[in-house]
Amino acid sequence: MDGMGNLVKSGWAVEHESLATDSSTEEVDALRKSMLLFFKKHDTNYESDTIADAYELIVDEMTDVFRAKNGDYGNAFLQFRPTTFIDLIRAKLDRVENILRLEAEGKQPLVSEGVESEMRDIANYCILMLVARGHKE
Repeated sequence: MDGMGNLVKSGWAVEHESLATDSSTEEVDALRKSMLLFFKKHDTNYESDTIADAYELIVDEMTDVFRAKNGDYGNAFLQFRPTTFIDLIRAKLDRVENILRLEAEGKQPLVSEGVESEMRDIANYCILMLVARGHKE
């Protein structure tokens, strides 16, 4: 696992012990996705040797979400005004605050993909705003 580093100290690493050190780019990408699926399936925190590794895993996951949603919605975000992005981010922040409040009270929201999902959405909205601001048609 030399090329990817010792990314996880969890069940995923045990399941994938036999990885060759000369994995192709496609194999490494497939392994990253496999790790993300493992973390989701086992409700595991992102574990890594470095913060940069954890950051990269989260950004990779956000990119996958963006690509999936972009396939559904196209580049409609390029037409958004800056205030539209701000409103979307505010709504997500309100949602995070409500979820955290409910969790602190020992309750669960009726419908929620969790705080982490909302936070990834916020980060993606920030990136999309940067893209839209820099996009020239």
